[in-house]
Amino acid sequence: MSSQDVSSSCFFKQIDEKNTSNEVTQMLWNPKMDLIAVAFANAEVHLYRMSWQRVWSITCPHQNIAVTSLAWRPDGKILAVAYSNGHFRLLAVEDAKNFSFNCKEGIQKLYWLQEDEELSKKQEANNFYEDIAGSQLPRPISYDMISQLFESNNKDFPDNLFIKESKTLTYLVCAYGTSISIFVYGYFLLIDANLDLVPSFLNYKQIRSCFLSDNTSLISTLGLTDENLLVYSLLDSRILSDNHLQIKMVSTKFGMLFSMLSALKAVIKEMEELWEDILVEMDQKFQLYALEKYSNSNQRNNGNKAPNQGNNDSSLVNDFMLLYAFGTCSDHFKNFLLQELTEKG
Repeated sequence: MSSQDVSSSCFFKQIDEKNTSNEVTQMLWNPKMDLIAVAFANAEVHLYRMSWQRVWSITCPHQNIAVTSLAWRPDGKILAVAYSNGHFRLLAVEDAKNFSFNCKEGIQKLYWLQEDEELSKKQEANNFYEDIAGSQLPRPISYDMISQLFESNNKDFPDNLFIKESKTLTYLVCAYGTSISIFVYGYFLLIDANLDLVPSFLNYKQIRSCFLSDNTSLISTLGLTDENLLVYSLLDSRILSDNHLQIKMVSTKFGMLFSMLSALKAVIKEMEELWEDILVEMDQKFQLYALEKYSNSNQRNNGNKAPNQGNNDSSLVNDFMLLYAFGTCSDHFKNFLLQELTEKG
């Protein structure tokens, strides 16, 4: 191969260009798919295909904050977005379905790591723990089931896409202030360490970046000192690899319980919102039934009196008392209970 061919093969070729209405502050390719997440200065996050076709976009729920870091889950299905106020969200790649957490200060760096598979297989071979929780705890209820049941569009719900049992552990590392937090699977807070308590970190004023090694035995940090110097440090984190099985067991159970509690909260919230509407609708139907019965009674008696609300209520109470006391009711009342009243009111 000639030198000219070698030099020409090393050139990057531009395949597309796009103008944006706001300044781009963060960009990150999906590790598994041809997708790129783009964060803008106005704290919006857009997801694009390689052809610049937009998949979805989200706005920031708060004012005057910025996106500080992005991180993809190793399987490429979840995007973590960190904000300058300490808030961070987990977003589904398909439809931006999300739920969120908070740190004490603005997050400087997110890093999502999958544990080394060889280490995981080696430890699984020595697993003495037999998990029988599947027969005791039901599988996490899905967001789609909640949506179909209540016709709800609430997307702040951790379903199976977020709370999933994986053969290999994943760790989401967050650096904020002078502290480091590690979330197993992105949702179970395992470590929240303030490095001010470590002698070698006493002159740190902020951690700018942090990474966890593939075998989870070392945490590397890049910090800014009071003299505005960048310092690189290593922390021993072999406790993570030594307790792999226990961490996986506890985090998985936490995910199942967290999902079930979230599902219960979502159901109760939807029931509370629907309860008032159901009562109003049932009250209207009972009033119409009472007025209809009173009108029919007047026609039979050739009465011309105006309907009286007290008589209507009394007639309805009498129908219910007959049904409760003797188990019988008129055909008209039976048809009303079976046909007019529904599960939704």
